[in-house]
Amino acid sequence: WEISYDALDPIARTLLDICAFLYREGITEEIFFRAVTSFDPSRLERKPNAEHSEIPSEALKALVRHLRDDSSTWNKVGFIDSMHNLRSYSLVQEPFKGVFSIHPLVHQWASDRMTPSQCDESRGDALCVLYYALPPVKDDAHIPVSRMLLPHLDSCGIPTNIEIAREFAWAYNACGRWTNEESLREYLVEWCTRNLGSDHDATLEDIHRLGWTYYTRGRLEDAEKLQIEVLEARRRLLGDEDHDTLSSMSHLASTYRQQGRYKEAEKLGV
Repeated sequence: WEISYDALDPIARTLLDICAFLYREGITEEIFFRAVTSFDPSRLERKPNAEHSEIPSEALKALVRHLRDDSSTWNKVGFIDSMHNLRSYSLVQEPFKGVFSIHPLVHQWASDRMTPSQCDESRGDALCVLYYALPPVKDDAHIPVSRMLLPHLDSCGIPTNIEIAREFAWAYNACGRWTNEESLREYLVEWCTRNLGSDHDATLEDIHRLGWTYYTRGRLEDAEKLQIEVLEARRRLLGDEDHDTLSSMSHLASTYRQQGRYKEAEKLGV
């Protein structure tokens, strides 16, 4: 396999390195199409995310340049040629048109052959591909894409880049994977509180969303505690009439109603 790897063209190598951290089945052309055509490195390279290894590597940027033109049009032929290069050495299979898989032993070897730094870079690139493949708008179209990507999200593991973690939390929510969503949102709250401060907009939004996650899982006391914290902070920082403050009031009122505390919900006026 190492001889075969050395004979690959650089783009095919990068594809294999990324696929080593995706789930070994259900690797579709659509994943790379969505990621490449929406690729914007500035979304992940801006601070404070730049301290993480999970930002696009030079190899991933070269892959994107190869697979799209200046107008961001998908280079289907280039992708097919690179996957054919991998198939010609039996490193990947194509059981269905546009759907690829990797033998379990080849898949394990593809990551085992890497040094620790190479593993970090290629896993980071795989996380970036999934991040860009997820729809930016959280509408009904988000659900089927999230379900398609779910095995690959699981395979890559928990991201540390907060932008990727937020997108993955939405994807797990869309798939009904509440435990995974909760873990990511707890990580986001801890990271943002420590690095940005408890009054930062991003911190308050992540606490707000974690409170709603607790609410949907029936952890009403935990939800109430966080919702009160966010409401008090937003009232102090933004005022009672701000949209975010009103959203916090609405969420807290929902929690009170779920607890049977209707008078307290009514006092919030939403």
